Amino acid sequence: MNALDVALARGKETPFLNVMRTKWSEFGNVASPALNHVWTQIEATLNRQAGTDARDVWPVIPCELGAGKSTAAKAWCATDATRPGVLIVVPTKDQADEYARDINTWSGVPGLAFAHHSGLPLAARQNLDALASYPVLIVCHKSYELGLDDFAVDVSRLKFEKMHRYGRDGQRALVVIDKSLDQVHEERIRRDALKELLSKLPRAVEKVHLDAMRVIESVNSALRAAPDERNRTFSTTELLALTSFTADQADALLLALWEQGLRGAKIEPELRARLGQTLSALRRHLSAYRRTAGDGKLTALTGHRLLLLPPSTHGVVFDATARLNNVYLGRPSEFEVQRTTQVRDYSTVTVYDARTNETGKRAATENGERLAADTIAALREHYGDRAGERRVLVVVAKDGEEHFRTVGTGAGFAAFDMAHWNKIDGRNDWRDFDTLCVATLPYANDSLDLNTYMAVNEKELDDAALNAPPDEVKLIRENRIAAQLAQAMGRIRLRTMTRMTARASPATFFSACRTASGWSTRTASSTRSSAPCPAS
Repeated sequence: MNALDVALARGKETPFLNVMRTKWSEFGNVASPALNHVWTQIEATLNRQAGTDARDVWPVIPCELGAGKSTAAKAWCATDATRPGVLIVVPTKDQADEYARDINTWSGVPGLAFAHHSGLPLAARQNLDALASYPVLIVCHKSYELGLDDFAVDVSRLKFEKMHRYGRDGQRALVVIDKSLDQVHEERIRRDALKELLSKLPRAVEKVHLDAMRVIESVNSALRAAPDERNRTFSTTELLALTSFTADQADALLLALWEQGLRGAKIEPELRARLGQTLSALRRHLSAYRRTAGDGKLTALTGHRLLLLPPSTHGVVFDATARLNNVYLGRPSEFEVQRTTQVRDYSTVTVYDARTNETGKRAATENGERLAADTIAALREHYGDRAGERRVLVVVAKDGEEHFRTVGTGAGFAAFDMAHWNKIDGRNDWRDFDTLCVATLPYANDSLDLNTYMAVNEKELDDAALNAPPDEVKLIRENRIAAQLAQAMGRIRLRTMTRMTARASPATFFSACRTASGWSTRTASSTRSSAPCPAS
């Protein structure tokens, strides 16, 4: 029996469990035997991974949304200020600040935890040597992901190295990733992005870096000639056909354009960041497999990179939708999704799948006003006289957000709010809402899931396979969308635990699904496997 099994079997009281129960009660929740079991498992896993028995394979803890994973990470750090260095990676700056604030307050040790992010004053951001002095350091997903990417021009490898250091010469014993990173990095350069790079470079920079300009113009010529209606691989020779440079020479020229030109140029920070992203993408495409994704005027040069976690580091991942994560599923030698006890009874939760043809971003962009009016009217018709009792959250593509806000605000619901995809995970703003309506689905572009398949499986497809991809690509897409749906479901009040029975507070989900029943059925089934709910 290993250390984890022993800890679970004993079920002994610990300072960690005492803090968890106290905080759970303060949050208005009720603990349960199932929660105690999950919390004990989290504590034992963190203890093991921070100690001498740490495993190289990262355990992923997939307990449900709202089961206290983030609270557990804070409590574990706060109950022992002598732990040998912990790095915590969270999605946003606000969450990083909250982590540091709670750990310092709960521990009674000011300065035990420190959040380092782009919102700090310049002097604090640049004082990287100070990071090693904090027992608990919290950084953001984006910063960590950039540190894993060797080709990003706007990130210091020194910062990434120093966030892992602890004390004078040591390394942090544990990395905790709260919610999954975007480990498959898809880099797309649309034709308009290269045109912007060529047109917006300051003339003073351009004159000094003429060879780099030739590289960009050569790639632009290749992209201009790429087919609009199909995918096509490109060799480095084809991309650099108008120059005499090798890939390494071209890369050095682009890096110099950034380091000695754009980085210090007097241009708007937002424009500099955008041009820097394009240069980073160009460097990747010159060094690795790349292709064009034919999509008419939106045709783009695209490629992928799997961001591997640093070797010789030990850690734990908290991810409620881990069973749908394509990287965890496809890389069992690096990640092991743990088995955890279900902590809620979802019999009070109802899911409705609304079959329709208009389920994507285009519906919100081109017909947003009508989509909003029809959707809100359908919700009011469904609830009738009880509509005024419902607290409704609508999730839609960003382009449709204002249309829904305009219609929904005056619809007579007890409360109404909006959110758009990619700005919802991890938020607790709607924990009192009882109704979720998913008006459009987060399809993203077709190349994303194809790139994920190639990155996870370490494959480089030829033109024939790119234009007739394997069936696994469809499954990858379904997993990704189902995970995002499950995250949206977890934003409303089913995440609260107010009964000893662990029965979730009554809630209702309405989700748009394609009329193609095979697709919608598989996606709905995958979603319920992460957030189990009976269908109606």
